[in-house]
Amino acid sequence: MDETNPEGSSAAPRGIDPISILALLCLAVILLSMIGAAAGWSAINLGTGERVTVTSMFAAENIRHLLAEMPSTFFGFEPLGMVVLIMLGAGFAEKVGLIGAALRAALKNVPVVALTPAIVVIGILAHIGTDAAYFVVIPFAGYAFAAAGRHPLTGICAAFAGVGGGYGANLLVTPTDAAVYGITEAAARVIDPGSTIDILANYFLLASFAVLVTIIVTLVTDLYLEKRIERRFPRPATIDAEAIEAHRGLGISLGVTLLIIAIGAALGLAPGAPLRMPDGDLRPFYKSFIAIVFLAMLGGGLAFGFLNGRLRRDSDVYALMQQALAETAPFLLLIFFAAHFGAFLGWTHLAEVGAAKAAAGLRDVQLTGVPLILAFSALTALLNLILPSTSAKWAIMAPTAVPMMMGLGISPEMTAAAYRIGASASELLTPTAMTPIVFVFAQRYARDLGFGRFLGLMVPYAAAIFVGGLALLFAWASLDLPLGPSGAHASLAVAAR
Repeated sequence: MDETNPEGSSAAPRGIDPISILALLCLAVILLSMIGAAAGWSAINLGTGERVTVTSMFAAENIRHLLAEMPSTFFGFEPLGMVVLIMLGAGFAEKVGLIGAALRAALKNVPVVALTPAIVVIGILAHIGTDAAYFVVIPFAGYAFAAAGRHPLTGICAAFAGVGGGYGANLLVTPTDAAVYGITEAAARVIDPGSTIDILANYFLLASFAVLVTIIVTLVTDLYLEKRIERRFPRPATIDAEAIEAHRGLGISLGVTLLIIAIGAALGLAPGAPLRMPDGDLRPFYKSFIAIVFLAMLGGGLAFGFLNGRLRRDSDVYALMQQALAETAPFLLLIFFAAHFGAFLGWTHLAEVGAAKAAAGLRDVQLTGVPLILAFSALTALLNLILPSTSAKWAIMAPTAVPMMMGLGISPEMTAAAYRIGASASELLTPTAMTPIVFVFAQRYARDLGFGRFLGLMVPYAAAIFVGGLALLFAWASLDLPLGPSGAHASLAVAAR
């Protein structure tokens, strides 16, 4: 919203729509693919040893991908199902009054100063559910701030900074850790066949990074951003007063919600449970988080609605669910272009070739020590803008970057740590992946908020997390502290094995 228009009228300039940005990025990929194919752009994938060449989007194979697979490209895009399920469940629980009543009751005795760090810590812990954190923690943060009498947009920004900016932070072991360190180990064995990188390789550092992210996000939110948001965006009336006061049946409704969550946890954590693989792998359980949360919100909402008389017949239930589902409409068009942008990069091999060449470029400039770590983290942050998947990007970069860094005196664990920090900071600014989805959450509370202005709200977080994370990494190295329980140290020399 324009500062000269404090009332937030519909005439306020909003900037370019994120859907338009994604559409333009799709066109840019098409153009670059034509140029790259004509120029013969290619790179060696050290993971497979094969040369990968850029292909034009107008190649016969890619035209078949585009037209024959368009429905599966769109509906097979994983965030689509997550968004619809979570907004259906959480939207129903909100409209029936459960979320407003529960948050008001829960936050009644919580000090205002504790709300922001609590939201950030919850966001970091929610990484165990991978991308589910974006669809659960962030919209609920808006509700929580509104229930506490604060601007819900502030809650959305703080939660996004915690979930996205703290994506490389660890208080719990997450599926991303398994992917990153497995890839790191395979890449390190190019130089040292006996190299082993365990899943806790950087735990001490990244647990400290989680604490640092919590402090940074809390200070930026409470001392700077909240005042800016309150000044520029009028606070919406987002919580129904009737729902706030209607506590009858709240305990039973929350009991139903927790019971469903407990049943879901038992289905994954109990020995021999159906969401647990025979070898103990919990990935099916992690992938079930969205469904469990949806069912918990739906079950709790039904109990609350019928106990309070807000739901009297089945048609009342369907009417509220339809209202909740209608709010997913802005996501559908956005996800259509987001899905195709990612697919275009994969079909044309532009992302793979670009990442491999960028990593090789660091080797060619022959930087060492601190400047090399800085350049590598900055490169990671930039590549994250076009290839936001942490594990996919690392699968492309690591086979080149890890051996190259080892040859220049930097351990694989240190390289992985620099990668996690760089990717975390820029997660808040990428125009693809989750950022546009979070923007739609934010627009619920600030209709005149443009995508560019939303990114502007996240810049202080991203800059502070990037600088603070690297400062922590260099301090760790200067003190020669162990990165994790395995004993590898954060020195700029290859760790003894």
